[in-house]
Amino acid sequence: MKGKILLLFILLLGFSSCETLYFDGSERYVVKGTFLVDGEPLQDELVTIDTYSSNSPLVNTTYTDKNGFFMVSFPRGNYDFWLDVKNYSTKIVDGKRTSARELIDLGVIDIAKNKR
Repeated sequence: MKGKILLLFILLLGFSSCETLYFDGSERYVVKGTFLVDGEPLQDELVTIDTYSSNSPLVNTTYTDKNGFFMVSFPRGNYDFWLDVKNYSTKIVDGKRTSARELIDLGVIDIAKNKR
């Protein structure tokens, strides 16, 4: 019985440490950053990653957290992509950056509300 409890504890510990995984090897990129608007975090907004590639324009989506932080993965390849938040400006990232590494940390991204 103690052995089963120990095994369960080890498995739970292993799964909880998976949250710190920033990229999953050579097959995917992970992009992370923090969106701010006028110095304030952009909270709970949908972020989409789109590419200029003709075969898969929409790559993935995620939401910002209460601090404006987001993290999203997408298939590896050498292409330009952009981050889009509805009703806000777009952040374009050129493909030269994506070919160099799997984790792309964009840091703080100041975006503006679209004037429509």
